[in-house]
Amino acid sequence: FMKLIPGIKICGLDISNYAIDNAKNSVKKYLKVGSAIELPYENNSIDISISINTLHNLEQNELTMALLEIERVTKRGSFITVDAYRNEEEKKN
Repeated sequence: FMKLIPGIKICGLDISNYAIDNAKNSVKKYLKVGSAIELPYENNSIDISISINTLHNLEQNELTMALLEIERVTKRGSFITVDAYRNEEEKKN
């Protein structure tokens, strides 16, 4: 995104310290550890939120919380993708 849109401000979040520690050096400074069910951002502070293959890992009550959090912090819109399910519980979610 930074290459396509000069001057854009970005931030990334992952629940895993391992993921942040092993991120590419060019983006590591924009990342922090956190949870989708309690996003560490102010209301309406992010223009666009993108969630890729994350939400399907949550329990149903956490999924609802995460979707509400995305709505809370996002001004313009969000793009959410989910992975294929691996079991009946994920299929139900």
